[in-house]
Amino acid sequence: MTLLALPRSRTPSLPRTPSLRLPKKLETPRPQTTVAPRDTIRARLNGDTFTAGARRLDLDGDKLPGSPKPPRLTENQRAYFELIRKGPPQREDYPKTLAGILEYGRAKNDYEAQKHTLEQKLRYDELKAQGEPRREDFPDTLPGTIQYLGAKAAYINEVSELQEELGPTALREYEESVTSSTSTGRALLEEAERLGIPVHVLSDAEYAERYPGTGGVTVNGEVYIPYSALEQDEPGVLEHELTHAVLGPKLGSGTDPLDERIERIREAFERIGLDPEDGERLARNTQGWSNGETLDHVQTYVVDVDQERERRGLPPLSPRQRDELYEQAALREAALGLQRAIDEGEMTEEEAREAWARLPQGRAHPAPSNGSFRDFIEPYTDESAVRETAFPEDRTGKGMKLMARLASMRG
Repeated sequence: MTLLALPRSRTPSLPRTPSLRLPKKLETPRPQTTVAPRDTIRARLNGDTFTAGARRLDLDGDKLPGSPKPPRLTENQRAYFELIRKGPPQREDYPKTLAGILEYGRAKNDYEAQKHTLEQKLRYDELKAQGEPRREDFPDTLPGTIQYLGAKAAYINEVSELQEELGPTALREYEESVTSSTSTGRALLEEAERLGIPVHVLSDAEYAERYPGTGGVTVNGEVYIPYSALEQDEPGVLEHELTHAVLGPKLGSGTDPLDERIERIREAFERIGLDPEDGERLARNTQGWSNGETLDHVQTYVVDVDQERERRGLPPLSPRQRDELYEQAALREAALGLQRAIDEGEMTEEEAREAWARLPQGRAHPAPSNGSFRDFIEPYTDESAVRETAFPEDRTGKGMKLMARLASMRG
């Protein structure tokens, strides 16, 4: 997958003030294990201890004789100390040849790069634990306000710079540990890599400035996500946007002839490694749709369901259950799409009522000719019925009651 370094725009309201320190009462003491100078750290694994300055810690967090039980090391702390224990490569461990010199140089560079990355991770963890400066911790005066704004700007700038630097590493680690944990995620990753789809990881501040009110976006076939989207331990924003980027261009318009759409979408699904039968289900349930983004969201919902079921160790849905899943997901997305169009002033209620009547969902669930159309479609935006179809193991009956109520409304 292509990684691009994007220039980071600066916000005038957040000036760079690197020399300004946070007030002492805001600073939480850094765990000495994360900041001890390298020459003060001695590490011996397998039951021995780390010594960081005057503090003695056992790697597994067990109590040492004559000392209080220390806090358990974080994953990043453990990785850092293991690297320090191992130490940099030594020249004498490599052949005294040109090839040996080159191999030693590469090993030394790799060591320094790993050490630098871990140090950046530890500093980022520390800042996140410390939190953004609070106004109430500064004097209620004009100089106090200026000091607070400067401290806040310094904090945001340092967090943003660390997120920008750690972005490529965080993306790679997330893909390996989360996206690749399911067959659907692996299929999306492989296709994205084959197509050369760029994924841009922006700092949270930069992302909020560029794409306010969104969790992730796909623009002209390129994916943009905030750093915080990679701090999750289950599939989410990245997989959603990869589905848009990989499948969106292949889905085309829902107004194309149905036979052409079925053939095109089945081929696209098969090429990616998804079930071509799902491609046909998607085509049939979105025939006549003119909003490509809403059409995409039917498939992103199914992708989310498939990944969650696999991670929970649940069996695949049967063909009949998948028929129902696509039908329910398309019904909800069609209702949500028209609801948004009404709320954002893109359509009047009457225009939305007419658009509904032209869709497969409108023919199956006809709207009354009078009354509020928005009130009519509101119940169809409820996720309960879709969720119970996707996860019958978790069924509570709420979704079934909703569908029974909707059926009674149709009379």
